[in-house]
Amino acid sequence: MDTIKLGDKVKDLITDYTGIAVARVIFINGCVQYIVEKKRKPNEAFGNDSPPSIDSQSLVVIKRNVVSSPEYLNEEELKKAKAMLKKIEEPELENGGPTTFQRRMRGY
Repeated sequence: MDTIKLGDKVKDLITDYTGIAVARVIFINGCVQYIVEKKRKPNEAFGNDSPPSIDSQSLVVIKRNVVSSPEYLNEEELKKAKAMLKKIEEPELENGGPTTFQRRMRGY
């Protein structure tokens, strides 16, 4: 069985549900599931249906690297991406920071 990476197009062998593996869930008992999101039309609303979590044993990879993910970056590209994230600075708070709870404050 091929190892599934995030961003792969996968198919459930039981239900024929096809989509992109967007998240991996590893349970404490060792069970591995993937959240598989189907392709939606451009203006289609998400609605109340959430993407299913499917056991890894019933998934098969149809196409690799359909959506870019960090799992497909080599070491050099991963270092560059991490360096870029370090350069992004947190914006300074102009109002002095978040308010803290104060006793006897009106309305609380």
